[in-house]
This record gives sequence, structure tokens and C-alpha cells, in this order.
Amino acid sequence: MKRYFVANWKMNLTHSDSIQLARQIAKLKSSRYQLIVAPSEPYLVGVAKALGRSSVKLSAQDLAAWPAGSFTGETSAAMVKEAGCRYAIIGHSERRQHLGESTELIGRKLQQAIDHGVTPIFCLGETEAERRAGQTKSVLMQQLKQSLGKIKNLAGKKLLIAYEPVWAIGSGRAVGLDDLEQAYMAVRHAVSMLVSAEYFDSKVSFLYGGSLSGDNLAAFLPLPFLGGFLVGGASLKIEEIKRMLDA
Repeated sequence: MKRYFVANWKMNLTHSDSIQLARQIAKLKSSRYQLIVAPSEPYLVGVAKALGRSSVKLSAQDLAAWPAGSFTGETSAAMVKEAGCRYAIIGHSERRQHLGESTELIGRKLQQAIDHGVTPIFCLGETEAERRAGQTKSVLMQQLKQSLGKIKNLAGKKLLIAYEPVWAIGSGRAVGLDDLEQAYMAVRHAVSMLVSAEYFDSKVSFLYGGSLSGDNLAAFLPLPFLGGFLVGGASLKIEEIKRMLDA
């Protein structure tokens, strides 16, 4: 089974840059990865056209916690799906930190994605202070319980869980392999309790994100439980993407 390679462009590229990079990515061939790109919201339709009939999939960087209504500035799950998105990043730590997204709100976004046939890329992770206090496992359990614990109609639906320790994002410090395995075990235990072990093993892919690059990605490849990567800054240049895919 292919691993996932999710390119999260965040709020970086212009429209023309997004289209150019999408066209370059669409030409890539990878037998090891399912490529997914997540451009800024205004460029979703344009990037979808640029990807054309390639195997590269489209993801939103976020979606609304409501199906429709008077929510200025929000974009619903139905809207991003109509724009061509098969996936949506939900609960990214930058939105938790800078926009005050609560685990309850994130749970509602997850429900909207599930209800509309959009596969969530559910992000979670601990802060530096929580890591130093030895609270990583309890933090992950709490985030999963409060966001995933009340989701309806989850059975049979694919779910990508991206472990992104807050302290690793953009810091140049990737997580250690032993710590990553401990995080995986904590997530598997939590999902098994909240849903079932069978669901986790058959429908959940565990991804890692945080200061990934062509210099360090290869170190993670031997991990059998790792289902792929969520890549930020390193996914903004085609040469760096190629380095990571060829690692």
C-alpha cells in the first residue's frame, strides 16, 4: 500500500506560483506515495484544473464546522468537495494556536468532513512544555477523545491522523524515532478505545509532520507503522519535493 505525501502550502504561494507548482507535481511519478496537495482556498479550483487527470489528489487546508448559513468567511465541506477536494486538513496546530480553535470545534469540522465524503487529515500533537512534562500520551488521548469521540457514522470511513508535535513545526527539529513510535502507540490505543482496534488497523493511516526535508525524511522510512508524511515549508519547491520522494 502506498504511503501518503501531503504538501501543505499554508499561506505562501501566489495564484501563478500555485498553478506552476501543481503542474510540476502532476508530472511526477511515484510508486511509493499517494501525492496530495493543499493550496490556499482561493486557488483550489485552479489547482484542480492544473492537476488535470493526474493521480495527485487535492486537499483543503480547512473547512467549516457548519454545513451552510450565515458564517462570513467560512467554506463548507460541500463547497471544498465541489471544488475538487478529496481531503481536508483539520485541527492543524497553527489554527489551534493562532485562531483559538477548540477540540470541540475541531470535532464538528471532522463530522462535517465525514458527512460530506471528504477524508479528514486530522492533526494533533503536544507543545514543548507538555513534552517536557511527560504529558504527550495524555495530551494526544485528550485531543482524540474530545474531537473524535463523538463522531457519528465513522465506521468504514477512511481517516488520516497526522502527528505534528507543535515544537517541531518549522523549528528544524524533527521528532526522534522512539518518540514517534510512542506517539503512534498512544494514538492507536486511544482510537481503539474510542472506536475499535479493527477500525484503526483497517481505516486509519498514521502520518508524521514537523520539520521534514530531503535531509531527514529517509530516517523515517523503515518505520512499518508510518503511513506517510504531512509536509509544510519543504513542499513549496519542486526540487525539494523530488528529493523527499526519492529518499
